[in-house]
Formats: sequence, structure tokens, C-alpha cells
Amino acid sequence: MKRLNYVIALPQKEAKKINFSLDPDDSDLLFNYTVLNNLIGTLVKTGLSGKVEPYLAKSWEVFDGGKEWLFTLKDNIRCSDGEPITATSYVENLKRQLHSYSKRSSVLLFDKIEGWDSFKKGLPESDLGLTSVNGNQIHFKFTEKVEWGIELLRMPYFGYWCAKNFVDGHFSTPNGFVASGPYTVKEFLSDKTTIVMQSRTDLVTSSDGPKEISITSSFLSGNLTSGPYQTYYLGATVPSEISNLQDFRLVKSQPTMLMAMILTPRSGGIFESVENRVAFHKQFLLIRNDYLLPSKSYTPTNYFYSISPSKLPELSVGKWTVPKNVEIKLTLPSRITHQERLTLLKMVEDVFGKLGTKASIIEEQGLSISEWRKRANSNQYYDIKITTVDSGANFINPCTQMIFCSTLGASFPDPSGKICSLVKKYEATQRPVDQEYVETFNSALESDAAVIPLFNMGYAWLYSKDIDENSISNMIEAPSFDNLKLN
Repeated sequence: MKRLNYVIALPQKEAKKINFSLDPDDSDLLFNYTVLNNLIGTLVKTGLSGKVEPYLAKSWEVFDGGKEWLFTLKDNIRCSDGEPITATSYVENLKRQLHSYSKRSSVLLFDKIEGWDSFKKGLPESDLGLTSVNGNQIHFKFTEKVEWGIELLRMPYFGYWCAKNFVDGHFSTPNGFVASGPYTVKEFLSDKTTIVMQSRTDLVTSSDGPKEISITSSFLSGNLTSGPYQTYYLGATVPSEISNLQDFRLVKSQPTMLMAMILTPRSGGIFESVENRVAFHKQFLLIRNDYLLPSKSYTPTNYFYSISPSKLPELSVGKWTVPKNVEIKLTLPSRITHQERLTLLKMVEDVFGKLGTKASIIEEQGLSISEWRKRANSNQYYDIKITTVDSGANFINPCTQMIFCSTLGASFPDPSGKICSLVKKYEATQRPVDQEYVETFNSALESDAAVIPLFNMGYAWLYSKDIDENSISNMIEAPSFDNLKLN
């Protein structure tokens, strides 16, 4: 059996192994997305070119200037337990997921489906613009033209979640996970640190592709040798040991990730005051060059997108009204080295010190994914979040919406409401992103001083040379394993 080992590299030997989750609510986190992208069938998926291609759908058409979409499903597609995937079941499945997501957030393009407001309230759905037609087609009807929407349908959020993954309407898999994608779960360790997937015999993909995949996380040793069919994903940083790994091929993506420092404007917190945020931001800019991370993978930036800079407005003079001693609740990215963690903590302490405040930093660790997400995305718990977001290479209005105006994404704060107003303005007028958009966004980000860009980063993968290089792409955020071919 051809087996692929996919290892997410941990930053240091002492780092805690990643706990994977198959819950749809956790599917946007990259390591979970990597798994669920291969377990969940979606209407479209990202191909090797970086463009969306049909998957469960065999084709789609766009009508009425972008206000209507029609997807035609492939024939005889099923879940791994034999449940038929039909246009009717897909629509009912998607309605269930959308209703769940709508209870806590805007649901991006689906907010524009006809009848959405009534659907959210639980009123009769006869007027909802999401229907099955002609036996094998799914019809979306929106109140306005939707730009860039089909790309969102590749996300596991909006894929086909088979019925037996739910008990009384809630995600639960006491009898094992049921897949609708090219792979199914063979084994999921009780501590959630390793998952083994196997290709579905009822969905033949490629006879040259991996039949079994083990996904886990581990520290990348300099003495590592490839073994049969291994690939190592290194995340945002490339360790120095890479020069010793002669059996691997390095593939690097564009810098599509941003590390940012969030000054959370939570009620009653020290950064509820815009003046405190501005004062902190100004002081940070004075010392930032003293706190550069050592890896070349981190590129310092003052912009959300370095490819689209504009003249930043002068920060107003912020009045610092914080006591001389204060406790700060802070969260840092989990996948950074011990030295990087110390550097970021010292940076925060130094800014407070320069402002005349001694900060006692409380850094919570050991939380489950769901606990951490609930606290972080509420913007009501932590005072400072240093976090990473997959922001893409340049401005796309729906990406801005997902990052700032929805808890389905990174849930970055927009205390003045200017960024989400900008999103709505460009949605309503169907204007493409232009220089006015860039300048308005950068100005709002700077004046609110709640989101401070720190570093740009990109993904990096090590692929063993057992893998056909023509099946490798640097245009995707996570591999579709059924596309890989083994030599």
C-alpha cells in the first residue's frame, strides 16, 4: 500500500503536539482545513493552478449578471457510509449548516441569498433562494451580484456534511466520522494528535496517488531522512536544518499570511480607549526595529498588504491613561519557537515600560481549540492578541469581510465600523477594489489602532522526491492529497 506521511513541523522539541478537530466550526484553522479539505466534498475545490475547479459538481453556470448560480452535480456520488448525495440532500444539508453559522455571525455571501432574513428567523423557507431543481441541480439566487463567491464554496464550512455526523442537530461522531470527500477516516487517536486517512474505494481518484495518509505534528530534526512517501509541511518558517534534507524538495508559496498584534477594544479593558491604542501604537513604532524575529521567513511590515501600500495618516497624539501597574491578558500564536515567543513578550513589555506602565502579562496556555477560539473571537476576553491570519496576497473585498466582519474568520476588531462600512459600500455598488479602497482601509486601520501589522509570511512545504513534481503546487494553502502522484 502506498502511504504518505504528512507532518506539520513544530517549532521546537518542547512544543505541544497539535490536537486536530473534525468539527465544522473549527474547519478554518489551517491544520484542520488540511484534514477536512480531504474528508469533505465541496461543490468546487482549488486545483493545482490555484483556480477553483468542479468537484462534487461537474459544472456550473452564472446567470443574470452574477445574481444566479446553477451547479449540476456529478452522478452517483455518495458519502462513505453509502448515503446518496443529491441536489435535494445537498440543499437541506447546506441549510442546516447555514442556520447554525448564522446564529453567531454574518455568513458572507449567503447573507445576500433571497429570503435570508426570514430564514435566519426560522420562518417558512419557501422563498429562500437556495433550491434543488431538475433532479440534479442546485440553484442559488441572490439579491445582488456576488463577486468572488464561488471560491468560498471550496471551504469545508459549506461542503457536504453527511447525516451521521450529527446527533439531534449537533456535530457528534460516536460511531466514527462519515466522509463525503476523496478520503475517509481509518484511525483517529484518542488524544486527537494523529489521524490516519485512507482513500475511498468507491471514489477512485488516481491509481498513482497515496492510498493512505497519516497526519500528525512533530519537531523537524536535522537528521531526518525521507523514508517512503513522506512530505513535511513547515508552516510559516523554514528551519536551518533544511539544507541537510537532501531527499526533499522545498516548495514555497507567496507571502499570503500576516502576523498582527490586536489591541482588543473590549468593554472595560485598557484598549477600549482609542487614545490608549494610539499611544501604544506610536510607542511600538519607535521600538519595533529592536524586536525583529530572527527567521528570514518573517518580513516586517506596517501594512496589512505590503503589495498595496498607501501613505499612512499621521497618528494623532494618544493620551495614555493606564495605571502604573496593570495585568494584561495576552495570547500568542501556538506555532512559534521559544525564542520568538520571548521576543514578542519582551516587545510588549517594553512598549508598556516606555509608556510608564509595568505590565504583568497573563498568558493562558493549554486551552482546547474550541475554548481558545471562543475567547479570542469574542474580542471580549484578551487585552492583546498576537495572531496570524491567511489574508491572501492582496485586497479582495470578501476576504476583508471575512477577516473583520465575521466570526467565521479571524474576527479582527473594527471599533469605528469604518472597515465594514467600506466592505458594504463596495458590495452595494459592485465596485472592484481600487486605490480609494486601499487608502480608506489603510486610513481606518491606522486611526483605529486596534490592528497593528507586524510581519508578512508565506507557507513552505517539503515534499519527498518520491512525489511527482508535476502534481505539486505552490498556489494552494493546503494540498488535496488525491491530486498527488507518487513516482
